[in-house]
Amino acid sequence: MKSHAVLAKGSSAYGILPHPCPAARSKIQPLGCRRSVRRGCGPAGSGPPPSGGTGGVGQQHGLVVLDGEGQVLWLKRNEPDVYDRTATVLLPHDYVNLYLTGRKVMECGDASGTGLMDIPGRRWDAAAVAAVDERLGGLLPPLVDEPTGGDNAMSALGAGAASAGAVVVSLGTSGTIFAKSPTPVLDPSGLVCPFADATGAFLPLAVHPQLHATAGG
Repeated sequence: MKSHAVLAKGSSAYGILPHPCPAARSKIQPLGCRRSVRRGCGPAGSGPPPSGGTGGVGQQHGLVVLDGEGQVLWLKRNEPDVYDRTATVLLPHDYVNLYLTGRKVMECGDASGTGLMDIPGRRWDAAAVAAVDERLGGLLPPLVDEPTGGDNAMSALGAGAASAGAVVVSLGTSGTIFAKSPTPVLDPSGLVCPFADATGAFLPLAVHPQLHATAGG
Protein backbone atom coordinates (compact mmCIF):
# COMPACT_ATOMS: atom_id res chain seq x y z
CA MET A 1 0.00 0.00 0.00
CA LYS A 2 1.28 3.44 -0.91
CA SER A 3 2.19 5.56 2.10
CA HIS A 4 1.15 9.18 2.49
CA ALA A 5 2.68 11.96 4.53
CA VAL A 6 1.09 15.16 5.81
CA LEU A 7 3.03 18.05 4.27
CA ALA A 8 1.29 20.86 6.15
CA LYS A 9 -1.84 21.42 8.19
CA GLY A 10 -3.68 24.23 9.90
CA SER A 11 -6.86 24.87 11.85
CA SER A 12 -8.82 27.79 13.17
CA ALA A 13 -12.00 28.34 15.17
CA TYR A 14 -14.76 30.84 14.55
CA GLY A 15 -16.78 32.69 17.16
CA ILE A 16 -20.40 32.08 18.14
CA LEU A 17 -22.64 35.13 17.91
CA PRO A 18 -24.79 36.19 20.90
CA HIS A 19 -28.28 34.66 20.90
CA PRO A 20 -31.27 35.28 23.22
CA CYS A 21 -31.61 31.51 23.79
CA PRO A 22 -27.98 30.29 23.87
CA ALA A 23 -28.91 26.98 25.52
CA ALA A 24 -31.25 26.13 22.66
CA ARG A 25 -29.26 27.16 19.61
CA SER A 26 -26.16 28.93 18.39
CA LYS A 27 -25.40 31.19 15.47
CA ILE A 28 -22.18 32.00 13.67
CA GLN A 29 -21.27 34.46 10.95
CA PRO A 30 -20.40 32.39 7.84
CA LEU A 31 -17.95 35.05 6.66
CA GLY A 32 -16.04 34.24 9.84
CA CYS A 33 -15.66 30.70 8.50
CA ARG A 34 -13.94 32.14 5.45
CA ARG A 35 -11.55 34.16 7.59
CA SER A 36 -10.84 31.03 9.64
CA VAL A 37 -10.04 29.08 6.48
CA ARG A 38 -7.55 31.74 5.42
CA ARG A 39 -5.89 31.66 8.85
CA GLY A 40 -5.97 27.89 9.12
CA CYS A 41 -4.58 27.32 5.64
CA GLY A 42 -1.74 29.77 6.15
CA PRO A 43 0.99 27.12 6.58
CA ALA A 44 -0.32 25.05 3.70
CA GLY A 45 -1.35 27.96 1.50
CA SER A 46 2.05 29.48 0.84
CA GLY A 47 2.36 27.65 -2.48
CA PRO A 48 0.99 24.77 -4.54
CA PRO A 49 1.21 21.35 -2.84
CA PRO A 50 4.05 19.30 -4.34
CA SER A 51 1.87 16.17 -4.53
CA GLY A 52 -1.35 14.56 -3.35
CA GLY A 53 -4.16 16.90 -2.50
CA THR A 54 -5.87 19.07 0.09
CA GLY A 55 -8.60 17.98 2.48
CA GLY A 56 -10.86 19.77 4.91
CA VAL A 57 -13.44 18.98 7.59
CA GLY A 58 -16.22 21.07 9.11
CA GLN A 59 -19.00 20.97 11.67
CA GLN A 60 -22.16 19.05 10.86
CA HIS A 61 -25.82 19.98 11.13
CA GLY A 62 -25.82 23.68 10.42
CA LEU A 63 -27.34 25.92 7.78
CA VAL A 64 -26.13 28.64 5.42
CA VAL A 65 -28.57 30.31 3.03
CA LEU A 66 -27.47 32.49 0.12
CA ASP A 67 -29.17 34.92 -2.21
CA GLY A 68 -28.70 34.94 -5.98
CA GLU A 69 -25.44 36.86 -5.61
CA GLY A 70 -24.01 34.36 -3.13
CA GLN A 71 -24.49 36.65 -0.10
CA VAL A 72 -25.51 35.15 3.27
CA LEU A 73 -29.12 35.67 4.44
CA TRP A 74 -31.13 35.03 7.68
CA LEU A 75 -34.40 33.75 7.58
CA LYS A 76 -38.03 32.67 6.95
CA ARG A 77 -40.01 32.72 10.21
CA ASN A 78 -38.46 35.84 11.70
CA GLU A 79 -37.31 37.56 8.50
CA PRO A 80 -39.71 36.51 5.71
CA ASP A 81 -38.62 39.31 3.39
CA VAL A 82 -35.06 38.04 3.66
CA TYR A 83 -36.16 34.44 3.08
CA ASP A 84 -37.88 35.48 -0.14
CA ARG A 85 -34.43 36.35 -1.53
CA THR A 86 -33.04 32.88 -0.79
CA ALA A 87 -31.52 31.17 -3.84
CA THR A 88 -29.37 28.43 -2.28
CA VAL A 89 -29.33 26.40 0.94
CA LEU A 90 -25.98 24.93 2.02
CA LEU A 91 -24.42 23.30 5.07
CA PRO A 92 -21.50 25.10 6.76
CA HIS A 93 -18.66 23.13 5.18
CA ASP A 94 -20.44 23.31 1.81
CA TYR A 95 -20.22 27.09 2.12
CA VAL A 96 -16.50 26.81 2.80
CA ASN A 97 -16.18 24.46 -0.18
CA LEU A 98 -17.99 27.05 -2.33
CA TYR A 99 -15.49 29.66 -1.17
CA LEU A 100 -12.57 27.39 -2.06
CA THR A 101 -13.82 25.88 -5.33
CA GLY A 102 -16.75 27.95 -6.62
CA ARG A 103 -18.99 24.82 -6.60
CA LYS A 104 -22.44 24.73 -4.98
CA VAL A 105 -22.77 21.07 -3.92
CA MET A 106 -23.65 19.11 -0.78
CA GLU A 107 -21.89 15.87 0.10
CA CYS A 108 -24.06 12.89 1.01
CA GLY A 109 -22.52 12.24 4.44
CA ASP A 110 -23.75 15.47 5.99
CA ALA A 111 -26.86 15.68 3.82
CA SER A 112 -27.96 12.34 5.27
CA GLY A 113 -28.30 14.06 8.64
CA THR A 114 -30.74 16.71 7.43
CA GLY A 115 -33.85 14.50 7.38
CA LEU A 116 -34.33 15.51 3.74
CA MET A 117 -32.44 12.71 2.00
CA ASP A 118 -33.52 9.35 0.60
CA ILE A 119 -30.47 7.62 2.08
CA PRO A 120 -30.60 4.26 0.26
CA GLY A 121 -31.11 6.10 -3.04
CA ARG A 122 -28.53 8.81 -2.23
CA ARG A 123 -30.86 11.53 -3.51
CA TRP A 124 -33.15 14.17 -2.07
CA ASP A 125 -36.46 12.87 -0.68
CA ALA A 126 -38.96 14.99 -2.61
CA ALA A 127 -41.80 14.43 -0.10
CA ALA A 128 -39.66 15.37 2.91
CA VAL A 129 -38.30 18.44 1.13
CA ALA A 130 -41.78 19.61 0.13
CA ALA A 131 -43.03 19.11 3.70
CA VAL A 132 -40.55 21.73 4.90
CA ASP A 133 -41.26 24.32 2.23
CA GLU A 134 -42.57 24.18 -1.33
CA ARG A 135 -39.61 26.26 -2.54
CA LEU A 136 -36.93 24.19 -0.86
CA GLY A 137 -36.50 21.65 -3.66
CA GLY A 138 -35.26 24.40 -5.95
CA LEU A 139 -32.85 25.77 -3.34
CA LEU A 140 -30.90 22.61 -2.51
CA PRO A 141 -27.68 21.92 -4.47
CA PRO A 142 -26.75 18.62 -6.16
CA LEU A 143 -25.60 15.77 -3.92
CA VAL A 144 -22.07 14.43 -4.38
CA ASP A 145 -19.90 11.65 -2.96
CA GLU A 146 -16.52 13.16 -2.24
CA PRO A 147 -14.31 13.78 0.82
CA THR A 148 -15.25 17.37 1.59
CA GLY A 149 -17.53 16.54 4.44
CA GLY A 150 -18.57 16.71 8.05
CA ASP A 151 -16.57 15.69 11.07
CA ASN A 152 -17.78 12.11 11.52
CA ALA A 153 -17.35 11.11 7.88
CA MET A 154 -13.89 12.65 7.82
CA SER A 155 -13.01 10.98 11.15
CA ALA A 156 -13.86 7.64 9.58
CA LEU A 157 -11.52 8.33 6.67
CA GLY A 158 -8.76 9.64 8.91
CA ALA A 159 -9.01 6.65 11.25
CA GLY A 160 -8.66 4.25 8.35
CA ALA A 161 -12.20 2.89 8.56
CA ALA A 162 -12.23 2.16 4.84
CA SER A 163 -13.52 -1.42 5.01
CA ALA A 164 -16.90 -2.78 6.08
CA GLY A 165 -17.07 -3.50 9.80
CA ALA A 166 -14.23 -1.18 10.85
CA VAL A 167 -15.46 0.61 14.00
CA VAL A 168 -14.48 4.07 15.26
CA VAL A 169 -15.12 5.52 18.72
CA SER A 170 -14.94 9.32 18.69
CA LEU A 171 -14.70 11.54 21.79
CA GLY A 172 -15.18 15.20 20.99
CA THR A 173 -18.17 17.45 21.66
CA SER A 174 -20.07 14.16 21.77
CA GLY A 175 -19.27 10.48 22.20
CA THR A 176 -20.07 8.52 19.05
CA ILE A 177 -19.54 5.02 17.71
CA PHE A 178 -19.72 4.44 13.96
CA ALA A 179 -18.70 1.89 11.37
CA LYS A 180 -18.56 1.66 7.60
CA SER A 181 -21.24 -0.45 5.95
CA PRO A 182 -21.78 -1.32 2.27
CA THR A 183 -25.56 -1.02 2.76
CA PRO A 184 -27.70 1.51 4.65
CA VAL A 185 -28.67 0.63 8.22
CA LEU A 186 -32.21 1.90 8.83
CA ASP A 187 -33.02 1.51 12.53
CA PRO A 188 -36.77 2.05 13.18
CA SER A 189 -36.03 2.89 16.82
CA GLY A 190 -33.95 5.88 15.77
CA LEU A 191 -31.04 4.95 18.04
CA VAL A 192 -28.72 4.35 15.07
CA CYS A 193 -28.43 7.27 12.68
CA PRO A 194 -28.38 6.06 9.05
CA PHE A 195 -25.65 8.35 7.76
CA ALA A 196 -23.99 8.02 4.38
CA ASP A 197 -20.20 8.22 4.30
CA ALA A 198 -17.83 10.12 2.01
CA THR A 199 -16.89 7.14 -0.18
CA GLY A 200 -20.25 6.10 -1.63
CA ALA A 201 -21.02 3.68 1.22
CA PHE A 202 -22.77 4.19 4.57
CA LEU A 203 -21.81 5.09 8.14
CA PRO A 204 -24.34 3.95 10.77
CA LEU A 205 -23.69 6.00 13.91
CA ALA A 206 -24.88 5.87 17.50
CA VAL A 207 -24.34 8.35 20.32
CA HIS A 208 -23.26 6.47 23.44
CA PRO A 209 -24.79 8.19 26.53
CA GLN A 210 -21.82 7.45 28.78
CA LEU A 211 -19.27 8.51 26.17
CA HIS A 212 -21.38 11.58 25.39
CA ALA A 213 -21.37 12.65 29.06
CA THR A 214 -17.63 12.00 29.34
CA ALA A 215 -16.94 14.06 26.24
CA GLY A 216 -18.97 16.96 27.62
CA GLY A 217 -21.69 16.82 24.95
